[in-house]
Amino acid sequence: MRNALLAGETIVRGALRRTESRGAHQRDDYPRTDPAQANNLVTRIEDGELHVEAVPLVKKPFELVPLEASA
Repeated sequence: MRNALLAGETIVRGALRRTESRGAHQRDDYPRTDPAQANNLVTRIEDGELHVEAVPLVKKPFELVPLEASA
């Protein structure tokens, strides 16, 4: 149960931090995708609290883009 609660808390904290709609995460208050996309990284710090930080997405090399379209 403790792990399920921790997983739920990380999901909620990441969702509240996100200020865009992307994929299955759709928000009425932020209907568009942010051009400066980032992933939310949730980590536990010393005092047991969770810390959320935005980590910029890494652009794919142009050679891999055609492979993604054919998948």
